[in-house]
Amino acid sequence: MDGMKNPMERIREIYEQLSNTQRKIADFVLKTGDGVCFLSLTQLSQEAGVTSVTVVNFCKKLGYSSFSDFKKGFQYYIQGVISPRHVVKSDLADYQARPEEDFLQQVMAHEMNLMSDTFTCLGKESLIQAAELLCKARRVYLVGKGLSLPVIDLFLSRLDFLCLDAKKVSFDNLNLLPNRLANAGPEDVFVVFSFPNYSPIIGEVAHSVKEQLSSRIICITDKPTAPPACYADILLLCQTSGLVYYNSMTTPTSLVTILTSLMAVKVQGQASPAQEKIPQLAYLRKET
Repeated sequence: MDGMKNPMERIREIYEQLSNTQRKIADFVLKTGDGVCFLSLTQLSQEAGVTSVTVVNFCKKLGYSSFSDFKKGFQYYIQGVISPRHVVKSDLADYQARPEEDFLQQVMAHEMNLMSDTFTCLGKESLIQAAELLCKARRVYLVGKGLSLPVIDLFLSRLDFLCLDAKKVSFDNLNLLPNRLANAGPEDVFVVFSFPNYSPIIGEVAHSVKEQLSSRIICITDKPTAPPACYADILLLCQTSGLVYYNSMTTPTSLVTILTSLMAVKVQGQASPAQEKIPQLAYLRKET
């Protein structure tokens, strides 16, 4: 089924064809909306008061091959509704009519508000858990595309400084993507970045990492309906809606700085074999 098909409209279209039991599911989905994206098969069946088999049959009635396919279609639809399709917002006439100094002040205030809103809502416990998870990881995989790449490069440089094994996952050749992930396992942590316009492949990677590799996932994104969010062990939400541009990377960059600062404090004094070798290799810092 087309992932961008409106599942809510599809439910309404066939509502009269549903059995009384299936209508319980339909009523629950229509009432809950995008909250369905976060429910497992068992949770949805319990909330609707039906069996798991009935939920699966309901999904097939809508044209989906499975419950997972239904959730994916629902997520893609929600993302299609909320995701911007342009880099710059179209309604700039009001800003153009103002003095540049006033506009500059407004942009600066907006960026500060993005950070304030993010860190007010972001639980300190989640940051502490994320830092602990990263410090204990055998290897950290950094996943993202587009505007996330400069933030990932910053993250990678900080992890290099801390002597932590880290790797940026490249999407330059999708034929090699399975090879680049194949060595990951339960001892590894993936940090997945996802911002509008959301890339479906990022969600697919998160799904595979969780289901096939059993690795842990930290997701840094702007909305809980982003493709990889439902697979995250730790979800870190950032406000990224800029005043002019749809995406502002100010907050994700700050979040990475805060997270790696916390990690630096944690590893301080806990000399790893790699850190103990640094003095022996210090001569390499000198130019020849």
